[in-house]
Order: sequence, then C-alpha cells, then structure tokens
Amino acid sequence: MLAQFSAEYEAGLQRIVAEMAHITSEGVAAIQWIRALRELVASGQGIIIDRSSKEYQHRDRKRDKDGPLGIRLEDHSVWLFPEITHKAIEQLLGPKALAGTTHNTLYKQLDDLGYIASKGTDGTLVPKNVYGTTARVLHLTRQAITGTVLGE
Repeated sequence: MLAQFSAEYEAGLQRIVAEMAHITSEGVAAIQWIRALRELVASGQGIIIDRSSKEYQHRDRKRDKDGPLGIRLEDHSVWLFPEITHKAIEQLLGPKALAGTTHNTLYKQLDDLGYIASKGTDGTLVPKNVYGTTARVLHLTRQAITGTVLGE
C-alpha cells in the first residue's frame, strides 16, 4: 500500500523539479541583466536621478539626459532609457553573455520576476515625457535596483 503512495509522491517531486528547472532557465538572462544593472549603479556608471530629492532641483538636466546611464527614480519605481541601458549592460557583460536574448524575451523575464512596474498600451515600453520630449522608457520597480534577485 505504501508503494502506491511512494510512486505518486516521487512523480510529484519529479514534476516540481522539472517546473523549477524550467523557471530557472527562463529567468537566467533577466537575473544576469539585473545584476549587471546593479553593478553599473554601484560603480557610479549608472547615475540615479531621484526626482523626489532636493538635489534634483539643482542638477544639470542636460548632463542627466546625456550621462552614461540616466536612471530616473520616482516614488517606488525606476525609469530607464532601454537602448542606453542595454548597450551599457552588453558592454559590461560582453555581447554573448545574454545568449542572444531578445529585448521582448528579456522584458517578459523581468515581468515574470516582478520587476516591470507598468507597461505601455502597445508593449512593455512606456511613453514618458523626459525634459519636454516623449521617450519610450522601461519602467521597473525600485526593487530592480535595490532589492534581491530570485536565485541570489
């Protein structure tokens, strides 16, 4: 009688292991991307602009826009220029590090990990007014920069 339950238990564990392996493999590129983004910020290559701070009022806006990696912090979220960010991360990790992961696949992985704060009506990028010009930006949760990544 116990043999029947043991087989069912073992089959259940096998399903769980397979599902966890699948989820882990799907999120690898996003985890690398988030770690690289955090490294860029920690090393000073990613300039964080906290619009709620007093210092924001005295910043050189042209420098912010043209800086190495302008990251806007607002309330509980982060706004990134996607192409600038992708280029900086690729330069840090190398062109083969993300194994040819497309931007859409990366955005889906980031969303699955809970790091996408909001999406635009026609995709992941959100139209946002940046110094009087509408730009399509990536809107992440603040935890993408400050929190822990699944698997760390």
